[in-house]
Amino acid sequence: MLAARQTAWRAAPTLNRLLALVDVATALDQLAPVLAEEADRAGGEPLARRRDLAAGLLLLAGRVDDAIRLVDATNDGGWDSGRHPAPVVVAFLLTGASDAARHEEWGDSLLLELLDRANNTGWRYDRLRADDGLETLRTTLTDDGVPEAIGRYRAIPPDDLLLSTLLTDSLERHSPSAAARQRWLSTGRRLVDVRIDEVVGGQHRAAYARVAHLAAACAEAIRLAAGPEDAGGFLDDLHARYPRHSLFRRELRTVADQSPLLG
Repeated sequence: MLAARQTAWRAAPTLNRLLALVDVATALDQLAPVLAEEADRAGGEPLARRRDLAAGLLLLAGRVDDAIRLVDATNDGGWDSGRHPAPVVVAFLLTGASDAARHEEWGDSLLLELLDRANNTGWRYDRLRADDGLETLRTTLTDDGVPEAIGRYRAIPPDDLLLSTLLTDSLERHSPSAAARQRWLSTGRRLVDVRIDEVVGGQHRAAYARVAHLAAACAEAIRLAAGPEDAGGFLDDLHARYPRHSLFRRELRTVADQSPLLG
């Protein structure tokens, strides 16, 4: 069964196939070696054409620096294309840097919303209602045509078989150092700043709400990692950077006010 899942994943990588592979590998107590083996192949075809999935795989395997390099090397498609590696990598970096998943406000945080969008990789998340992508994913997994007899090859409850959950589990497994968390926060902030400048500087107004959410989620990570003053300074700098873009600043204030960590 493991070999079959690997063959399917390598032939035509999809999020569903990655999740199924992780599930089987977990059931057989082979998760670490399987992820390492597949991560070694992340630069080859056909996965090279699905950099969003390659990034998710690298993060699950603990190869965070490789995932960051993949983002820096990707110049096509844009973050909203559904296949850009940046959204999943940035969400992971900010979550990991701030250790947000351990915080009591995690369940209501903008960071969790940001990470949950990884569950829609390959789909345009801005074209889905909040739960559409998750329901599509669960339906696809449960309707996969897999017989009951192979239930022993499944170790992860269906509701937990989500990329966002697996990524937080990966953070637990690899237990990043304080120095690594600091680097991740710096890199995450850099990538967020670049994205905001692309959208707001380019006056792509239709995307203002999404980058405002991204900015506020980044502020949450800064709040947890460095304190409220640094988070407030980050938001103040954004307002000062774009004094003539009142729509973006309004969107940013609105979403920041919704955060349990920024109020």
